[in-house]
Amino acid sequence: MDTLTDNIHVTELTATSFSKTGLLKNNKPTFVLFYKYSCKYCHDLKETWIELGKIINFLSIAAFNSSHRKDILEYILDHDVSYPTLILYINGYPEEIYNKKDRSLNNLVTFCMEMREKYDYVIK
Repeated sequence: MDTLTDNIHVTELTATSFSKTGLLKNNKPTFVLFYKYSCKYCHDLKETWIELGKIINFLSIAAFNSSHRKDILEYILDHDVSYPTLILYINGYPEEIYNKKDRSLNNLVTFCMEMREKYDYVIK
């Protein structure tokens, strides 16, 4: 199977979850892990991402295997795509890219809390 996780705390997105220009069709605030199944760093992040999904209840935590749909990220990013890429979607639009090298659970939770404050008009 080409998915990083089939866990109930992380929603596995498909290509049909996105528009042709990389917008998320779901308007719920969603933090998305873009990964390639062959990426070691993506697999290293798997358990942390599942734990994040257990802790954070005000965002949808999701993952997308972009091995066959790299173009979705190319629409969003203005540079070469690297994996894993973490993007927060608000109202279907990619608003924030998590670009810190430290992807520890603590840092990811802190990022989510900061985004909750920043986008308090959407994230309850």
